Amino acid sequence: MSQDSPQPPRSLSRKRRALLGVYAALDPELRAELRSVGVEFDEGMDPFTQLEAAADEPDEPDRPRPHPLHLAFAAMRVLREGPGPPRARDNLRRVAARLIDPEAEPGDQEIAATTAVAAALERAAGPDVPEEKRWAQVVAAVGEQLHPELRIIQEAWCRPSLRQVGGEVVSRIETRLVVDDQRSLDELAPAVVPDNWKRCNDFFCDLIRVPARDGGCPGATGGDLTAAADYWRGVYEERVGNCPGGWFPDTFLLFTWDRSERQLILGYELAPRRRRDRTVLRVDQGYIQVDRLPDVYQVSTVKYLLFDDRSIPGGGQTLAQAACQLGWLDCSINQFTACASDLGGERKPVVTAPPEETGLDAEIQAVLDRCQAHLLETASDADAQLGRALAKVRDGSYSLDEYVGDWGELVARGLRDGARSVQDQLDLALSTADVVRAMARQRGGGT
Repeated sequence: MSQDSPQPPRSLSRKRRALLGVYAALDPELRAELRSVGVEFDEGMDPFTQLEAAADEPDEPDRPRPHPLHLAFAAMRVLREGPGPPRARDNLRRVAARLIDPEAEPGDQEIAATTAVAAALERAAGPDVPEEKRWAQVVAAVGEQLHPELRIIQEAWCRPSLRQVGGEVVSRIETRLVVDDQRSLDELAPAVVPDNWKRCNDFFCDLIRVPARDGGCPGATGGDLTAAADYWRGVYEERVGNCPGGWFPDTFLLFTWDRSERQLILGYELAPRRRRDRTVLRVDQGYIQVDRLPDVYQVSTVKYLLFDDRSIPGGGQTLAQAACQLGWLDCSINQFTACASDLGGERKPVVTAPPEETGLDAEIQAVLDRCQAHLLETASDADAQLGRALAKVRDGSYSLDEYVGDWGELVARGLRDGARSVQDQLDLALSTADVVRAMARQRGGGT
């Protein structure tokens, strides 16, 4: 699709908007920052009413629907605030009815499943349940009664925080999914390709490949990204929210795709800015990592966001903290949906056009980019694990079982990172040797 192809004007889907309204009703700052991008909500909204609207809003034809996990998260968020008005229990049952297995027999079986799921959500929202354990507790309690799209998700959480980076307070959003899915990485990878995000996610208007921007990006490989590629690096323009132009004009992201037999990492960062760009994002970088483990997939994402103060007061920290609710990170979930299955049969032709800038060090730069992605991933994983452990130590809830689990995770990560480090060093040595040989041939007049 060309950069100037016309699209019909549209905004967020009605269901996504209703889900956002739940959080906007609970957080006036979020409501104000959503207003800065043209999403208006009334003052004094009731979160329970918004939750009911999100549950009752029908899917829209020809629009990707938000994953039902978002409805479950919104329900638990509202329940954490307290029991609510008398009708709150009826609202919760309406939510639960959208989360149960559609094959449940109408009548007593359907009523029992709805009641069980509603009770599980209420228990998981309790103050004694850590954020990272809420969804796992729901699945452990009522997994058989849940919709198949939800039943396969064993663990799911999204944790926003603020970090000091280079003198700026930047929003950091981390997610983790553990999914029981036996499909191959070949079948799941197409939904991670940026070209396809708009097909499975109503938040994305488009991601448009922009080869003309590759020239200012070291290590750009040229050509178009395909799901089967082992390694690729290039620039896309991202458009989100209101279509066709998007909320944040001139957002150009440099993507780095690194895929092996059992792992896929898609990293991204803002591409070098040009003089006339109007982008309001000062920081937009992170990665999605998909690991094929023996019985499950583990999906991790980390995203850093900071807006220009002149566009969104305060740097848009509250808006950035809502990245999961908005849909920025839904690509971590969408690869396990029916939408990904529809994409699986498609095969784009491999484009072998050379990069716009080449040189003796191009291959070395590609290897260094891969090393950087691996180091960032290792640091992020270690930081997340240490943070979880220290939080439990501080509140006195760190058990022997959790210590053993953390130790096992450290060992597994050590084996993974050690093997990758050896491979990265070997690749770098071979690439450097190739450059030395090429230079020697040039000096000697050889071919």
